[in-house]
Amino acid sequence: MKRVLIVLGIIVALLLIVIAVVPFLIPSSVYKAQIEKAAANATGREVTLTGDPSLSIFPRISVKIDGATISNPEGFSAENMIEAGAFKASLKLWPLFSQRVEVGEITLSDATVSLERLENGEANWIFESVGDAESIPEETQEGSGGFQTTIARARLQNAAVFYADRQAGTEYALTEVNMEAKLTALDEPLLSSGRGRLNGQAFAYEIDLDTIDDLTNQRPASLVASLATDFGSVSYDGAVTLGDVIELDGGFEAGSQTLGTILALVGADLPIRSEALKGFEAKGRVSGLADALQIDLSKTELRADGMQIDYTGKLSLSAEPMLDGQVEVKADTPSQLFKPGQEIAALTIVEDLDFSASVSGPVSGLQLSNVVMTHSGDLLDAGFRGALGLSGAGSLNGQISASSEDLRGLLSAMAVEMPEGETLRSFSLGGNASGTFAALSLADMDLQLDDLTAAGKLGADMRGARPKVTADLTMPSLDLTPFLGTSEADPNAAQAQSTGWDDTPLALDGLKAVDADLTLNAGSVTLNTITLEDALLSVGLSNGRLQALFRRADDQPGFRAFDGGWAGDMVLDASRAEPSLSFKAGASGIAARKMLDALTGFDGLGGVGEVNVDLTSSGNSLKALVEGLDGSFDTTLNDGALRGINLAQMVRSADNLQGMLTSGELSLASFQDAISPQAETDFTEMLSGLSFENGVATIQELRLDNPVVGVTGSGTIDLGAQTIDVRLVPRVDQSAQGGGQTIGVSGIPIPVRISGSWTNLSYGLDSAAVQQELVARARGQVADEITSQIEGPLGGLIGEVVGGGRQTQPAVQPSEPNETTETGEQPSVEEQVRDRVLDEAFGAIFGEDKKDEDSE
Repeated sequence: MKRVLIVLGIIVALLLIVIAVVPFLIPSSVYKAQIEKAAANATGREVTLTGDPSLSIFPRISVKIDGATISNPEGFSAENMIEAGAFKASLKLWPLFSQRVEVGEITLSDATVSLERLENGEANWIFESVGDAESIPEETQEGSGGFQTTIARARLQNAAVFYADRQAGTEYALTEVNMEAKLTALDEPLLSSGRGRLNGQAFAYEIDLDTIDDLTNQRPASLVASLATDFGSVSYDGAVTLGDVIELDGGFEAGSQTLGTILALVGADLPIRSEALKGFEAKGRVSGLADALQIDLSKTELRADGMQIDYTGKLSLSAEPMLDGQVEVKADTPSQLFKPGQEIAALTIVEDLDFSASVSGPVSGLQLSNVVMTHSGDLLDAGFRGALGLSGAGSLNGQISASSEDLRGLLSAMAVEMPEGETLRSFSLGGNASGTFAALSLADMDLQLDDLTAAGKLGADMRGARPKVTADLTMPSLDLTPFLGTSEADPNAAQAQSTGWDDTPLALDGLKAVDADLTLNAGSVTLNTITLEDALLSVGLSNGRLQALFRRADDQPGFRAFDGGWAGDMVLDASRAEPSLSFKAGASGIAARKMLDALTGFDGLGGVGEVNVDLTSSGNSLKALVEGLDGSFDTTLNDGALRGINLAQMVRSADNLQGMLTSGELSLASFQDAISPQAETDFTEMLSGLSFENGVATIQELRLDNPVVGVTGSGTIDLGAQTIDVRLVPRVDQSAQGGGQTIGVSGIPIPVRISGSWTNLSYGLDSAAVQQELVARARGQVADEITSQIEGPLGGLIGEVVGGGRQTQPAVQPSEPNETTETGEQPSVEEQVRDRVLDEAFGAIFGEDKKDEDSE
């Protein structure tokens, strides 16, 4: 037995010697050629070993190759796909007899791999094996033949991998890679760590995998992994299961202080400036398949210039990300986040914003509840409590408030063009908001716009070509004067009206900025010098055309003005190049003096009565509108007065009329009490009808009555020139008992003429009208006498000539006051006129040189 053991020992020793010596007896060129051939067959590429390989078997199997290259197919930019430096590997010998492969160490140094995809989609990492798979032993194809493999240490030193995708135009460079791994058994932990640079940026990682065996058999394997870069870090601690899709169940942490740089590296084309994005931190748990992860975030924080966002809750990464949690936003001038020219107009006004809400639903259509928002800034202060919906056109429901002391600046910042003016300076509102972002309505609303205040309902629809406002408002007062381009606060307004109408173009562009459908119940409405009280107005505004309806149910007055009730409508059309105005209304109980003074600046007529107006005009200024007035204006006034003249007092001085008519002069001294700014003609009733054409009112009917004086009249009122030319014919009843007679000379009425500008009216007797009537009467009398005295055709001819058949109307002047008759009495005016007509008649018939001879 002893000999047997000795013999066996010698045999084993000889075998060991053979194993150790044989590799040195076989030339390295044999190994080199076989390795190159086998690698070429496996890859379909040319494989070259740049150095001589070496092999040792005892005490461990070790292989060393000083260098190798694997060529690229034709058409690729680099000659070789792989250029490797030194390769070393060693296996422990004795474990092989127990069917265990224990790798002591594998080291690959200075390897460079160039991966490339061409424009046609061809890639150089796809190999075509030359060898036949059927020639490989079946047991080799099936597996490892029962061998168990362990790796004590595997190292990759100073490696580099370059990737270029010519189709996508992207390139990546993984350089200075140093990695190390350890796997003592498939059912033992895999440990690995390493560092390198990706596109020049450093990174480092660590991996601690529970077992390869669990991972390869699709059982949950415990994984602790971390990756740190110059841009940020991420770590995971939990289970991972390999399958068709990786499944995770564990905790994670992620963070970055250079989020903008990451987005720039991955080529994200965002309107946000990458340098404005700062820090990002997230912490929580993930579970589920990788393509439908459920993430429970205990902390999410995003920081950027002018903004910070925090989120806690759930995030589902399915076909569309879903949220269910709480969000908080703090923003300070977030507009600085955006690239020039890509700013969001609504964010340009945000300066100091605090926002919190519960969020749920898909990211593209989030539903926000328990919203609390406050904002303060130079252009806007705002607040909201309620719910928001971001799906579709969006939705809003809650309490809202907003105010601005620089409304024009606010609208300008939101890219809303506004015409020049002093209106729209400030606003504030509050109420219950509901609707969509583009069509919002407010109920129980309180509104202040400039000096206007209102309460009620308000809606704004931004979906059309112009914003449309709808409202049902109750207002204590509404002053529209500033919106019409005039201001009653102008200290020179009265002087300007006395010297002529304002020719400044009306500022009506504001009517084209919005459309509106409004119902206004106002205590007072002011339009320049006109004030409407207790007004109920229905106003429609479309593309610059403003229509106001002011009447209540059953055609009851829609407002009170000038002490009376009015019902009617008004249209101001600024949609055309030349604006037009129409006004149709009826009123009762009107104070005439207040109305005329407000509308025309003329305050010489007073009384209370009814008014019917139907006027139209067009023009681009107040002057043009006045000068273009067409239509009618009818009034019936009671218990009034005509200021500036006392007709009763004037006709009581009728004894002076004949002398004044004789001289052709009106002595105002004789009527100083009857004609003065303090004088008035009272009346019990006055009827008037005015017909307007191009701003000139023609009196179609004028009648004024009181117990002493009755007056009829005619004439014109030129609104454009602000002048009056009116003739009033009085009838006087001295005893005020009725049966009055017209006062005049020889039964001829004596008209009273009121003429001149509204601010400097003159009053007097129209003696020329009396003289003209006297001449006409005298001609008729003389013609009748001649015809009766001279018979035949000659008398008829002479009568026709004297009576006015010839178209000559000599200027007949009354005789001088010192002319007397043969009895010494001064002839009457009628006699003087008749004598003069006779003289001129014979002169006309026989010539001036025959007058004396024919008289004899």
